[in-house]
Amino acid sequence: MPAQTAERSGLSDIIALLRSNVRLLVTLPVVVGALALAILLIRGVRYSADSTLRPQMSENNQSRLAGLAAQFGLQVPGVTLGDPVKLYTELATSRELLTKVLLTTYTIPGRNKGGDSLRGTLVDLWDLPAATTDELNRKALARLRKRILVSSNREAGLVYVRSISESPELSVAINRRLLDLLDESSKRRRQTQAGAEREFVEGRLKEAERELEAAETAQKTFLARNRRYQEAPFLQLEFADLQRRVELKSQVFTSLSQSYEQARLDEVRNTPLLVLVDAPEGSARRYGSIARDTLIWMLIGLAAAVFVVMSHVAMPGLFTWVRPIPGAGERIGAGSAEPALHGEPGVAR
Repeated sequence: MPAQTAERSGLSDIIALLRSNVRLLVTLPVVVGALALAILLIRGVRYSADSTLRPQMSENNQSRLAGLAAQFGLQVPGVTLGDPVKLYTELATSRELLTKVLLTTYTIPGRNKGGDSLRGTLVDLWDLPAATTDELNRKALARLRKRILVSSNREAGLVYVRSISESPELSVAINRRLLDLLDESSKRRRQTQAGAEREFVEGRLKEAERELEAAETAQKTFLARNRRYQEAPFLQLEFADLQRRVELKSQVFTSLSQSYEQARLDEVRNTPLLVLVDAPEGSARRYGSIARDTLIWMLIGLAAAVFVVMSHVAMPGLFTWVRPIPGAGERIGAGSAEPALHGEPGVAR
């Protein structure tokens, strides 16, 4: 019973404390919401454009080169099989690609009929305040990073790209430019790998050709010196050994020749490695809601106000504008006077 009574008393004190600070609990969310609304209105409406792409999962020259090198007990530096989805997710937000997106010239048609269109790079269109060119580029790159949202679904092998800007046309153009840069980067990466494979195979092919010629020459020399080798069993064994060497060297030479031709084709191939599932064109829509965002900030303001009021319980006097529980002073005074009433008889007299 005493525990339940203390629990009810503590709960009633909290309710009384909140009631005595209703003005703070109302004022702070309203102020925060008003500030958020003003900032959202000054910032203006934003639009987003979305696209979905799927990197090809098939084994390419990277795995062929690794397998070919393993046949000869060799290791080729840089040959690793990674996650294509993770690769393109990171690549889409890399500094190199975002800088190219930043410095691309875009044309934004006028929103009104007959209105003048805007043309320029994102650095020009945003017109950020900066003292130097380097500072301007850093600020523009930081803003672009916040407006390019990339996510992935590894189970489905999909990469989602969202671009955000002040106009629907610009959002679509930024998204399309990023997709083009990803495709160009993947082609260049494949051609670079194919070039490395071609150089490796070309050197090994010449060596295999010399080894095959040496094995064939040894076999011809044996036949020239032993025209009737079938009559001697040990000569038959020697010829069989030479024949196996020629066949093995021939198989290696044939495999290398096929790999060399394939590498030459891959080096000049320009077929896309990315399958575009959803194009950004036609996906532009309004991003966010002023009413919803304002409400969220008001709830944050309310939570802050409750925290300030409740902190008075643990740390009284931390926030001087928090009003105490009505009647708390009288209860404290009564509690302090109680020992005097029940003190020793001598002291009472």
